[in-house]
Amino acid sequence: MKGEAWTKHVSYLGPEIAVQVTGIKDAVGAFSSPCASFWPYKLVTGLLSKLLERYPGRLNVQTTTPVTSLTASSSGINVLHTPRGTLHATNIVLATNAYTAGLLPSFTNTITPVKGMACHITPKEAVHPHLNNTYNIHFPPGVDYLNPRPDGGIVVGGGSWLFKADKSSWWNNFDDGERFGGEVEKYWTDSYMQKTFLGWEDSRAGPDCIWVGIMGYTGDGMPHVGRVPGTKGQWMLAGFNGGGMALIATAAKAVAKMVLEDKGFGDVKGEFGLLEGMGTGAERMELGGK
Repeated sequence: MKGEAWTKHVSYLGPEIAVQVTGIKDAVGAFSSPCASFWPYKLVTGLLSKLLERYPGRLNVQTTTPVTSLTASSSGINVLHTPRGTLHATNIVLATNAYTAGLLPSFTNTITPVKGMACHITPKEAVHPHLNNTYNIHFPPGVDYLNPRPDGGIVVGGGSWLFKADKSSWWNNFDDGERFGGEVEKYWTDSYMQKTFLGWEDSRAGPDCIWVGIMGYTGDGMPHVGRVPGTKGQWMLAGFNGGGMALIATAAKAVAKMVLEDKGFGDVKGEFGLLEGMGTGAERMELGGK
């Protein structure tokens, strides 16, 4: 062991106790570390509620109002076109993740929309003990990620190996209105929890909701954070490769400082602990994020 600092909060469980501690059938090993889980919708709506209370005359939230295109006026002001009219802004922040290329065509080959799948599973009978940990479960063909809810329900996503061969159904696909269906969704409906976890055999658990979502992938696995290349009043944080919840809050703080103080990524990355590779730029875009 090298004693790397980033490993000091990580514990390893060997095959002799992996099944007992994780509750996962046939587990041969496990790593554990402290983490947090969030309910994104509640987090965002809670923050917006507080901001509206704090700045009632300054904050204007436009819901169900998509920006369909972005242009610049002759004076350099950003013009956002929506079905309800146009908005003008000196500075804008594109927190558009997988959909960035829809407004910035230059990012077409840099941030690619990728479709994933998840579901919510509810047990019909109480299960004891309650699952308290979030999981990344590495099966031989791929990885599932699982988040237990306090009411006993389970949010679980993954199963990508089931549709990976049909590339057009998920790669460069931003249609979140079309599910994979059929044999792919059978992965969730065919006693997923009963097959995976000890103690769930008699739970009669099954999914009450299955959905797809769109993630933004980059060639090097890093998000694009900072001033949009070649612009003055456009900033971005996008392309989080499915791991946005762990990075977005810090990246957003950094971008806010860039906007307020007209600074670049290099000026603030150290203060916020951002990795060098996260900064967007023309050279990185030319490489396609690779």
